[in-house]
Amino acid sequence: DARRRLEAAFAADPAFARRFAELSGSLEVRAADVSEHRLGLDEERWIDLAARVDLVAHAAALVNHVLPYPALFGPNVVGTAEVIRLAIAAGSVPVTFVSSVAVAGGA
Repeated sequence: DARRRLEAAFAADPAFARRFAELSGSLEVRAADVSEHRLGLDEERWIDLAARVDLVAHAAALVNHVLPYPALFGPNVVGTAEVIRLAIAAGSVPVTFVSSVAVAGGA
């Protein structure tokens, strides 16, 4: 379950875990395939999600330093475009993009 994966990721840092717990009542966590059209959701779920979202936090990516670019294109480039499409469908809501490059020391 996507929510449990987030909880586990934030559990390592007490401040993150506490903040996630504070916000969890107003967060809707959805697992989706960002490389797919409409995030892999059927049209009904896509429309429902777009009608209710007020912010999109995009942290999905395939991070692999040995795969060729074509293998990374779907999850990273198409995925970002699909997330932006959702934000536009939702009435141009804000998108928060989380990048792993800073974690790798590249920023």
